[in-house]
Amino acid sequence: MLSPHPEATAVLRRLRPARAEALDVLWSAPAQVVVVGRVGVGKTTLINRWTGENHAVGLGGVTQMTQTVATPNWHWLDTPGIDNPDRALSLLGPLVDRSDALVWVVDGLQPATHTARLVIHELAETDQALVVLCSRLDLVPEDEQDSVLQRIRAHTPRNTPVMGGDLRAWSQQPPSALNKPSPRRLRATKNAFQDLLDVLQAAPLRDQQGWQKRLVDVWHQQLQGATDHALALLDKGAVSGESASLVWLSDTHPRLCAAVSAACPPAMERPSLPKLRLDSTSAMSRVAAAMGGPDRARRRIRQAAGAWMLDGDMAIADWAADHPMLNVAARQQQSDCDILAHALAAL
Repeated sequence: MLSPHPEATAVLRRLRPARAEALDVLWSAPAQVVVVGRVGVGKTTLINRWTGENHAVGLGGVTQMTQTVATPNWHWLDTPGIDNPDRALSLLGPLVDRSDALVWVVDGLQPATHTARLVIHELAETDQALVVLCSRLDLVPEDEQDSVLQRIRAHTPRNTPVMGGDLRAWSQQPPSALNKPSPRRLRATKNAFQDLLDVLQAAPLRDQQGWQKRLVDVWHQQLQGATDHALALLDKGAVSGESASLVWLSDTHPRLCAAVSAACPPAMERPSLPKLRLDSTSAMSRVAAAMGGPDRARRRIRQAAGAWMLDGDMAIADWAADHPMLNVAARQQQSDCDILAHALAAL
C-alpha cells in the first residue's frame, strides 16, 4: 500500500528524509488485521480461506493463544475466543491499538453473547476499519436469514454492514473495506506533514530583499553593541585613548561575522564582511588623538563605527544580489506550505 498524497510525501522526503523513510516502512508493511469472536465461530477457518493455507488450531479445534498468519500483504492475528471480558480486553486491546483493521466473526446459529457485545463495542471505540461476518448463515433457514443479520447489525458498533455465509466457501479475497488506508497509518502521515508544516510556517518567508534586511538588522545590532562596549571601556579607562579603542573595536570582527553568518539561510555562502578601516596612522593623527581628549575619541569611534556599518551594508547588499536563488527558495517554501496544507485538509 502506497502513502497517499505523493506531492506532500515528496516535500517530506526532500526536507525530512528520515521521517519520510519511516513512513515508507509503515505504508509498505503488511496490514495487521485482528480477527475476534467467540470460541468456535470459525475465525481460523476464515483466515485459512483468505490465506489459502491450512493453518492449524489448538486442542479440540480451539485457538488457545494469539497466532499470526503472515502473507506478503497481510498479517492475520488469529485470537482466542472471547469468554471473560476483562481477559479479552487485556489481550485484544493492545493488539487492536497496533492494528489496521478489526474483523468480528459472529455465529449465525447462536445470538451474540453479552460478553462478546461488550468487548466488541469497547474495541470498536478505536477508529480502525471494522468488518462483521456472520458464519454458518447458510445453515439458517432462508426465510430467517434477514432477521438474523438484522439482529447482529443491531448489536454492531457504527452501524457496520454485516455479511454472512459459509466461511468455508467464502471468497478468497478479503473484503474491500480492509483495503482502505488505516487510521494508524493516516495518523502517522498527518503528524509528519503537520510537524513539517509547523516548522516551515515558523520560518520567515524571505526573498532577496527580505534576507538582505534580516542580515543588515543583525549587522547593525551587533556592531552597535560592540561600539557601545568600546565606548564604555574608554570611559572606564580600560583602554587608553582613541587608537586603542579602535583597535579593540576592530578585533570584534570575527564575532560580528559569526553572528551574521548564523542568521544566514542554511547551506549557503556567507557574506564577506569588511574589517574596520584603521587609516589614522600618521604621526600627526596620533598626536591629535592623544591631545584631543575623551570627547574627540568618542566622536572618532562613532564615526569609524558608522563608516564600518555602511561598508558592511554594501557587502550584504552585494551578497544578496549574487544569490537570486533566495527568490526561488522563498517561492519553494510557499509552495511546500501550500502542498502540505492541502494534504492535511484531505486527511
